[in-house]
Amino acid sequence: MLRLVDKNRPRAFATPLVDSEALGHHQNLLEGFYLSHRIRGHAESTIALYRKVLSGWFRQFGTENMPLLTWQAMEPIVGRERIREYGRIMVEAGLTVRTLRSYLLTLNQYFAFVLDHPYVQSQGQNRRIDELYGEIRQPISEFELPVHNGDAELSLPFDPEKLYDFLTLLRDHYLASSRLTRCQLTRFTVPLLPNPPRLLLDQCETSLVCF
Repeated sequence: MLRLVDKNRPRAFATPLVDSEALGHHQNLLEGFYLSHRIRGHAESTIALYRKVLSGWFRQFGTENMPLLTWQAMEPIVGRERIREYGRIMVEAGLTVRTLRSYLLTLNQYFAFVLDHPYVQSQGQNRRIDELYGEIRQPISEFELPVHNGDAELSLPFDPEKLYDFLTLLRDHYLASSRLTRCQLTRFTVPLLPNPPRLLLDQCETSLVCF
């Protein structure tokens, strides 16, 4: 019988309930980021990958009914701690340096975009994010980015949608009675899979569910 033991007990990050206006602000910031890539002439396939990484990441660190919101992810100190935890989880899951760097660079670029465009529409007026929701900072520094492994192109070789879908399946059908947080569930992806290093490092296009 499989037993799950969490030795390190990673920190759970609070995600308070928010109203529909706040969720709309979050979604508009994301759409503004995707639009900036279209304006620069980036391929729709590239933008679709950015969308998968960002939407999946915010869902994973949110609650059942509400994703983590942009300014919550950029909260000083807590935001950086969350990123470090995310990086640790991905390393333990066996993702390659190239994949991890690609994910973190996508997040880094999005947060940089928000810092350059820190306004949202509220009651017909442009309002600064820090006025409405508190101080925001870039949570990813050069010290959180893995060293580049020499690849000429930074792509997203490991399909983020499959990874997040697998974690959702794991939570809903195999660990439904557990008190583990979404962040903690990720730590058990590798132990629950047969031959996990090969599965994760192959970066295959087929389903992650291989029970």
